[in-house]
Amino acid sequence: MMQILQQKGFVEPLKAYLRSDRPFLGIAWGSRPCLKGARRRPRQGAGLLPARSRGSPSAFPVPHMGWNGLNIKQPSVIFNGLRGDEKFYFVHSYHVSGG
Repeated sequence: MMQILQQKGFVEPLKAYLRSDRPFLGIAWGSRPCLKGARRRPRQGAGLLPARSRGSPSAFPVPHMGWNGLNIKQPSVIFNGLRGDEKFYFVHSYHVSGG
């Protein structure tokens, strides 16, 4: 993914957008360019967030599929209008962790 973003000249505009303090919602592959890298490709990423994509711990079923709520840690325009009891459907095998 990073190779394609670089070939198309999208990495620098993405970095500029993320540094502009505007909202950004990156889900699954959408979050990967922002990270330092991933478990399988440790140096592939723009490094805008000090975290990496990793496989989910074996204590959890993989892939994780199902309806879950959100635990919002800070206000964001992305979450405006949510009451807190909404459920969203998730399908994923990876999570983001520091370092």
